[in-house]
Amino acid sequence: MKLKLQLFLIAVLALVALVVAIPTISFTYKDKSYEITNPNPTDLNLQLIQDSFSYKPALDIQGGSKVVYDVDLKTFEGDKVQKFKQVEETIARRMGLIGLRDFEFTSFYNLEDEVFQLHLTTPEELETTLVQVLSSPGNLDVLVDDPEAPQDPEAETASITDGRRSSGITNDDILGMSVISDSRIYSGDPETPNNFGLEIVFKPEAKQKLQLALLSNISTGTPLIFSLDGSFVALQASGYYMDPYQDHDRILLYTTLVDSKLNNAVLGAVMSSPSLDTIVVANPAVVVNPTYGSDSLQNAKLITIALIGFMTLLTVVILRKKSLYVIMASFIFAVVNIALHKILNLNLSLSLIFATQLIVTLFILEQITTVLRVNKFDKKSKLLEEYVESKTLRGWRPIFNILILVPLIIFFENLLTASVNQFIQVIIMGVLVWQIYKIVFFVPIFKLFMRPIKSAKK
Repeated sequence: MKLKLQLFLIAVLALVALVVAIPTISFTYKDKSYEITNPNPTDLNLQLIQDSFSYKPALDIQGGSKVVYDVDLKTFEGDKVQKFKQVEETIARRMGLIGLRDFEFTSFYNLEDEVFQLHLTTPEELETTLVQVLSSPGNLDVLVDDPEAPQDPEAETASITDGRRSSGITNDDILGMSVISDSRIYSGDPETPNNFGLEIVFKPEAKQKLQLALLSNISTGTPLIFSLDGSFVALQASGYYMDPYQDHDRILLYTTLVDSKLNNAVLGAVMSSPSLDTIVVANPAVVVNPTYGSDSLQNAKLITIALIGFMTLLTVVILRKKSLYVIMASFIFAVVNIALHKILNLNLSLSLIFATQLIVTLFILEQITTVLRVNKFDKKSKLLEEYVESKTLRGWRPIFNILILVPLIIFFENLLTASVNQFIQVIIMGVLVWQIYKIVFFVPIFKLFMRPIKSAKK
């Protein structure tokens, strides 16, 4: 009964991993197009982890779009190289806060010709507005009611900033930001909230500024207005009540750009990064070819298919009838790894493909070795049981190992270059899944596929 329950749970876990891991297949039949794809969180109207469980091709196999920023330092009289580095660091920080997992950001300068350029390459072309916001001065200001402002009720045109003054809150007061999906992110009608909004966290020393800003609007109850470089970009979300007589360290914002996660991320990144006092001009985007050629993805797929075929053939030749266990174990191991990649929103890069090939190959070889070792126990059921139990992982040690591996994946997020980071992350995730396999999957699957063979020889 215990074995059946374990096998049932394993089947459920493997099925869930499989439906997440399967690729999207498109085909045409009788002049009609059909598409078979994996289920996504949006299908359930839930913002669980991300919008879709699918690989997004990286720069090395897809190419992308490049934007060249010209930094104007002709009138700057100090150390121009140092000033250029400050601009580069600020825009790089904004890019890091946006959360794009795959981009290239390179600087070039020529002191003799006074040419200072920043080259930003992304897998997908960014909208012109976002490109300009990224390189804008990004001076944040929060507007509150001004009781001394002149009132003109007969004015034909009115601005949302009329009758308001600066609260003194700037970029330096923001500790961090995050893009959120919350039903409280609406402006006037609670029935029509935005899909995405911003949660802005203030530094401890800036909480008093936020409280004073809230107190300034207490008589009218109007929301705080957030602007960048004088342009209205966001306002305090109407569904998030903030008592002005209490300390607050965060605020929810309803933004005015097109309602998307990326737009909100760009706004939040600029708000929470230092402002620029240098003119940065964004040139029109140009198309960039894949780093390793247009056939790199196709070649990687062919290599993967050839490797799978070779390892399957090798397993069958070495183990014959006992190869079924290794094939099933390898299938579950690979599917769980791929599902984990998609859930964590990893880009489909050559480093991910090759790292996955490596870890799966090592896993298959280890399983082949395990089966070969138990061959001598075929007629000794007790020894076989003892060996199988010894190969599983139990107790606190494997759990402790898993708790170490998880933060290691995050540690390598931005430590090295994007390709090296992802290669190491995929290897660590493979080891993590390997540990989980030994804890959860190994004993039931091994007994299921090996016991009938052993019994037949008695």
